[in-house]
Amino acid sequence: MNSRLLLWLGILFAFPAHADNLVMNGSDEAALVDGLIPGWTDVVGAHWGQRSANPPAYDGTYYFFEGTDPSGTLQQVVDVSSYEGTIDQSRQNFDFSGYVRSYPQTPSDTSEITVQFLDAGQAPLLTLDSGQISNTTDWQQVAFSHIAPIGTRSIAIVLTAIRYNGTNNDGYFDDISLNTETLPVPEPGTSALLGVGLGGWLLVRRRQGRRLG
Repeated sequence: MNSRLLLWLGILFAFPAHADNLVMNGSDEAALVDGLIPGWTDVVGAHWGQRSANPPAYDGTYYFFEGTDPSGTLQQVVDVSSYEGTIDQSRQNFDFSGYVRSYPQTPSDTSEITVQFLDAGQAPLLTLDSGQISNTTDWQQVAFSHIAPIGTRSIAIVLTAIRYNGTNNDGYFDDISLNTETLPVPEPGTSALLGVGLGGWLLVRRRQGRRLG
């Protein structure tokens, strides 16, 4: 087997398979149903809805806006039990991304995103938390990437907005996504192949970087 074929096989096996966004209505674009956001559950606060301007949306036309309550929590629980086999082999990675922003005022309201890996009984196995963010100048990305703990059967995405000023709760959220990738099972002798292939690819990238620099 020649070195070029080894290189491309290494690249092929080194990159896991990805799935589409698992979050329903991640940019709040779907029309409200009886005043509620499709795919999401109001946990705290009764005024979650859509906003489209001042500031403009990050993605599409609308974004998540709590309304007027002092604090609000919106949640979506994503069923990942179909990945049970690879999760329990520690081979299922999940990539979360979302964008937050606040209205320009002092003190500013805050946005917080929590991602929880839950077992079959909805008990948390792992919690990833952005903390309270008050970016008033631009949309700020919140991103997590983690292999699901063994026993994970669902993932809860929790959006929390807290009001510190004015009458509106201006902690905003947009473009919420959860993607998954299944990590490959190395076969006998594959580890060395991956090292050769990926190492060769990285070497090519370094050389290209030096030429571009």
